[in-house]
Amino acid sequence: MGARANSPRWEIAYKFPAARGITKLNGITVQVGRTGVLTPVAELEPINIGGVLVSRATLHNADEIARLGVQVGDKVTVQRAGDVIPQIVNVAEKGENSEPYVFPDVCPVCGGAVVRESGMVAYRCVNSLSCPAQIRGELEHFVSRHAFDIEGLGARQIELFVNLGWIKAPADIFTLIEKHGEELMNMDGFGAKSVSNLTDSINRARNIDLHRLIYAIGIPDVGEVTAKILAREFGAIENLRNAGSWKLEKIDGIGEVMADEIVSFFHDEHSMQALDNLLKHINIKNPVKVSVENNILKDKRVVLTGTLSKYTRDAAKEILENLGARVSGSVSSKTDIVIAGVEAGSKLTDAQKLGITIWSEEDFDNAIGER
Repeated sequence: MGARANSPRWEIAYKFPAARGITKLNGITVQVGRTGVLTPVAELEPINIGGVLVSRATLHNADEIARLGVQVGDKVTVQRAGDVIPQIVNVAEKGENSEPYVFPDVCPVCGGAVVRESGMVAYRCVNSLSCPAQIRGELEHFVSRHAFDIEGLGARQIELFVNLGWIKAPADIFTLIEKHGEELMNMDGFGAKSVSNLTDSINRARNIDLHRLIYAIGIPDVGEVTAKILAREFGAIENLRNAGSWKLEKIDGIGEVMADEIVSFFHDEHSMQALDNLLKHINIKNPVKVSVENNILKDKRVVLTGTLSKYTRDAAKEILENLGARVSGSVSSKTDIVIAGVEAGSKLTDAQKLGITIWSEEDFDNAIGER
């Protein structure tokens, strides 16, 4: 049955019922994400649930508000889904003067038009070129750990630079210090050391793996796992850029909807202008084309455990995937190989009980040396 990025398809976890409480819904506000989707948020009378003070909870979309029948002024039942995320379960008591919520027809951030595409649940702000909320969201995603991983550019700094007009698109990050370095050193919260660290972080990010670039540019529905699949399949950004839906749909893990999203992204004039500007400032490390036909790791289910001296966990995983292996986070009877480093734990014990082949780091070195 295989596995998703974060969980196996053959295993389900059951949890204890979440703690609940009843409180008043004082209002509904709307947040705008990096893709322009408007997400309604319940503003609650603060209530302690499971030791945590909860004052806000997501309402997901307009359909969810209608399904719950919730109105401003109602008393609602709230739980922390998974003991983490606040969630409204139902209306516990209708308020005397409760009012129905009307979803906005303009973006609450930029005033742009809001549309609901046919067959879609979400309302979306169409002003992607100049909506500050979308620009901030795209940039925060771009500099995140699994994308360009630029330290010193967090949400607060990005909001500041967007508001100042210093950063309007990803390419502007790589000219930030050149254009505004002196001004930056004179601003509160910055100084010579912090600007120097930011400069180093930006310069390190100029050399980027192809799969990180694909993930960073924010193609709808393309996460880390899909980005790696696309990088291995196409080998260069131009090859992916020119791929048609028919070719994408032939790839295991990519369906019709995702293929259409990828093609639409690379046919969008604004997206391509932003990508072309970005490519002027970076060096892409394309994956090495590896012949996996006769490699002993091809199609093997592999689990990593413990600490390897020569490789980080991510680096070892990438090598294995490039050689055609399927890397899993848990040991099962279907696991072919467990690679055990220093201080290997329960996964190694499970593998020994199941009689699974166990490799040392030296065995791993020998196997990848056959490339």
